[in-house]
Amino acid sequence: MVNEEDVIEARDFVDRHIGPGMFNLEGWMHIVRNLGGKLPVVIKGGAGRQLSGRAERADDDREHGSPLFLADELP
Repeated sequence: MVNEEDVIEARDFVDRHIGPGMFNLEGWMHIVRNLGGKLPVVIKGGAGRQLSGRAERADDDREHGSPLFLADELP
């Protein structure tokens, strides 16, 4: 979860290292204010089954180089 302090810190970091105006402040503040600081992603593993609770790793996930990968589509 992210909060407003995290977003401001990230914006300041991006401003210093990449350049002012490159950070999507409005988008991140929308996540903080309207989504409770939770990123709107669905994580799927293996044969497209949605993971809940603790993460699992299916054998066919190994080709992705990561125990989990983000789904191509969000509801």
